[in-house]
Amino acid sequence: LLGYPNLEAACVTLVNDVYACGETWDGDVDLRSGGDDDDDDDDDDSSPSCTIVSDTVLWSHEDVIVSTCPTLIERTFTAVIEVSTSPADDDDDDDSYSDVLTFVCTQYITVEDNTPPAVTIHCPDDYTVDADEHCNADTTPSAAGMATGTASDNCDTGVTAHVTHSDGATTHLCAGSFSFVRTWTVTATDDCGNSASTTCEQTITVEDNTPPAVTIHCPDD
Repeated sequence: LLGYPNLEAACVTLVNDVYACGETWDGDVDLRSGGDDDDDDDDDDSSPSCTIVSDTVLWSHEDVIVSTCPTLIERTFTAVIEVSTSPADDDDDDDSYSDVLTFVCTQYITVEDNTPPAVTIHCPDDYTVDADEHCNADTTPSAAGMATGTASDNCDTGVTAHVTHSDGATTHLCAGSFSFVRTWTVTATDDCGNSASTTCEQTITVEDNTPPAVTIHCPDD
């Protein structure tokens, strides 16, 4: 249908009405009923003629986004065609009538985003630290390093990567020496609720490399 082949099913009734000239305009001329029946002298077989002045249906459309996630588009199509009617008898009165018919129909288009964001993660290197003189060590992310992450999405240009971590159980190697695994996670969720995540592991080790402090008191000669 003149550039909108997919609209045929949605608007077939309206288009049929156009080409059948079967429409009442302004309550004055009813082409479908055969016109004015006031003149009883007309032949029974007479009926007004209906002519499509323009053989081209002029289509236009306008889109309105009704909602997002999913995106619902309300597309309103408008069809315009010029038609005219003339009396069937030879009466000198000019009873012809012409008008431009406008038909409107609506199509709803749904666009769904089911694709999760793409996320990446960069893990900090494994971290080994010596316990201090009090057998303490700083194993916080500020000392051991932070993971970084990125996120991108096919629809949501503002998607953000969120970085979190959790520490596993401690394995004691000896008094003052231990290790544990820190798991880093990057998560991203787009506007439509699609979520993705990825993880990496960092091993953190605390070593006691400080020998004991010894003193001696020697007896007198």
